Amino acid sequence: MSARRHLLLAVLGSGLLAGCQHKALEYEPIAPPVLADFSTPALLAMPLASNASDNRVTNENATATGTVPHQGIPFPVLHPAVNPPRPATGMAMADDKGMLSFHHDERLEATHLVITTAGVITSGPLIARQMQAQLRLDALAGERCAETLSVIARPHSVVFSSRCDGPMALLMRVRSLIERYGALDKDNSDRVIRESQLAKHIEAFSGRDIDRLWAQVVLGKSHPYLSLYNTPESKRPDLADVVKALAAQGRWHLIGARAPESLTSAVKPAFIASPYGIGESVSERRQNTGKVLYLLHAPGQVQSQVRVGYSLPPTGNNAPCKATAALLGRSQAGRLFYDLRSRRGLTYGVYGSCIDNPLSRTLKFYGSSATESTGAFVRGILDHLSLLGSTAPSAAELQALDSYLIGQYKVNADTEGSAVGEWLAMLEQADFAGDASLPEYLPSPLVRASDMGNFPAQYLRNPPWVVIKGDATLLLPDLQQKLPDWEIKRLDKLP
Repeated sequence: MSARRHLLLAVLGSGLLAGCQHKALEYEPIAPPVLADFSTPALLAMPLASNASDNRVTNENATATGTVPHQGIPFPVLHPAVNPPRPATGMAMADDKGMLSFHHDERLEATHLVITTAGVITSGPLIARQMQAQLRLDALAGERCAETLSVIARPHSVVFSSRCDGPMALLMRVRSLIERYGALDKDNSDRVIRESQLAKHIEAFSGRDIDRLWAQVVLGKSHPYLSLYNTPESKRPDLADVVKALAAQGRWHLIGARAPESLTSAVKPAFIASPYGIGESVSERRQNTGKVLYLLHAPGQVQSQVRVGYSLPPTGNNAPCKATAALLGRSQAGRLFYDLRSRRGLTYGVYGSCIDNPLSRTLKFYGSSATESTGAFVRGILDHLSLLGSTAPSAAELQALDSYLIGQYKVNADTEGSAVGEWLAMLEQADFAGDASLPEYLPSPLVRASDMGNFPAQYLRNPPWVVIKGDATLLLPDLQQKLPDWEIKRLDKLP
């Protein structure tokens, strides 16, 4: 082989080796939080369209549109429509002893049967899986509408929904399903157990396991809700007994647009206290007393998932939390999205939400970030929380928030998902509180900017809970440099 050929191979080899070497990460720097300017002269001076089809709001058509023009700003200020309250008490069913009621809601296309309980339904997701397996067998046997029935387990209820069955047909199908619970043959029963176990492994690959870690951190390892997923098989109660107790002692509610035939003459249902699960309570919120960050190691993961938030008192008005979550975390318009996504490109998206359950309330901000941007992203969220906790928003920003909240309310007011959510929240809370009767009207879901009050000053001045999932080897140096006063606890697997 000639010397020239040797030289050529050496050059090519060195080029390949250089291409295989990893480039050192260049971590994004931190920067102080920046807020959008809601009163810039350029915005106020923006000319309106001059043609006749621009659908501008004027004083003449303000009444018809439900909005009024705002002086100097080229978009209207929304005002909430005055909707009549929606009755919630329902009517008693003629064939039951005060434990079944029907509630009419014309917004619903499907019919829903909800069984609520004051206690936590242990292994609820597994119960729902087994019921769905039985429904698949019923559908294969030729039962009409069986394949359209969905079963969803929540901490305090099981929800059966069908777009095929009417109220009475759904009621009979669910009763049959409960009576036959546990009748699956061994092969099908084992398959459901395997599916449940496989779901946990799938969650690790899809990233959903961070939400389990978040629940453990923000609620505490002894919280009753963790029994929904973390009860060992050796300590799991007999699920047939759980279903039997729930059916006998829970409250049954049919909700739909079509009323069943067997209604008593407008008699309001009166419920006895639900004995199932009484005694489970959480009197205080889990408070973070120090700056602790939990880092779940995911080797080779090129992005990081981030959860930041607070545990709130289990009971109370959730409107201040929702207004705060929207100010910071509403998609494409919140402070976090504007600064950390639109301006700095640190995240694919960042959002805020309030989770309100009878035994827990939490404020959570969540998003994902590239590994090299994670430290700056987390630090940016923490800085924005601190800023809002110490400095009140401007009147212009609150006005923009109010328009967003009202618009969201108007868009969701007549949707089926919003309607079902309203009913579930009310029914579960009434059962948990042990009320013998339901509220006269459904609570309005409308939240206003003024509802925020002093919530940010009360909670956001304290250190939040922080949970991150990503490659700890690459993240640790950046996090330690950007959060020097935080303790970082590395976890190689879920506790």
